[in-house]
Amino acid sequence: MLLRYVVRRLLLAVIVLLGVTFLTFAVSQLIPGDPARLAAGPHASEASVERLRREYGLDRPWPVQYVDFLGRLSRGNLGRSVQTDRPVRDEIGDYFPATAELTLAAIALACAVGIPVGVLSAVWRNSWLDHSARLFSLLGVAVPSFWLGLLLEFVFYYRLGWLPGEGRLGLVTTAPPSRTGLLLIDSVIVGDMNAFGDALLHLVLPAVALGYNSLALVTRTTRANLLEVLHEDFVRTAHAKGLRTRSVIFGHALRNALLPTLTIIGLQFGYLLGGAILVETIFAWPGIGTYALNGILNLDFPVILGVTTTVTLIFLVVNLIVDVLYATLDPRVRYA
Repeated sequence: MLLRYVVRRLLLAVIVLLGVTFLTFAVSQLIPGDPARLAAGPHASEASVERLRREYGLDRPWPVQYVDFLGRLSRGNLGRSVQTDRPVRDEIGDYFPATAELTLAAIALACAVGIPVGVLSAVWRNSWLDHSARLFSLLGVAVPSFWLGLLLEFVFYYRLGWLPGEGRLGLVTTAPPSRTGLLLIDSVIVGDMNAFGDALLHLVLPAVALGYNSLALVTRTTRANLLEVLHEDFVRTAHAKGLRTRSVIFGHALRNALLPTLTIIGLQFGYLLGGAILVETIFAWPGIGTYALNGILNLDFPVILGVTTTVTLIFLVVNLIVDVLYATLDPRVRYA
């Protein structure tokens, strides 16, 4: 039964979450430095530093700190930032929409370009289009996202001046009232097309830099699996019945070939969500990657744990959704 499968996956997700948080907490204790000293400042007295240690529980053994963290986590409390003294949950809520918008744009680009190119590459196998698509995919897998980001910014912003290079909006553009935190959606809701256009232009370069690797993987996976499916018996039967090639490809073959591609998309969504630190840094994108980097540089352990926990939860949920969608695309899938 599907319900039983979902319950098992949720129980497994709890175990995975405990493992990830434990490893993150243990590794963070090995990092040299004193977060209380960093928060208090270089000229703070020892009494002030010791007060901060007691206030944030940094004076207790780290296993005790971890148990306290789990207790807070069970209540939805991620603790307070040592640097800002604000709840980490609130700060993640401020930064996360920017990363979500960037990640969704990158995934949308990967699907909108990668799936059609993969289909065309498989249909016209060994043609110039197929060779070009394979080279394009190879470059996407090989080129690091941070290097591509620097290259795009240098060419299209610094040299040509066609696209903005940093931030989510220009200095003279007023941000629309926040409804979802996603500027494109918020600007459409209030009808501010000027903000929509500016936000869209600012999104192009970081989305391409972040999504190119995923685009290449989607293209290669779609091509490889469609080539395999095109030789199946049911495809030959569909051709024998006189169905048009387009109907056979899109109505029969592609539906089955998309199963592995769906897995890649789900995995890439979680990967991009947690791996956007370098791209966000290059483009001064105020997302959760930038927030996590600041937490690491300042040894802000509640921030590091909060971001790790949030990204892990989203990754687990997305993978569960992908597994459930398998049954929609392929009726042969059953959950024992």
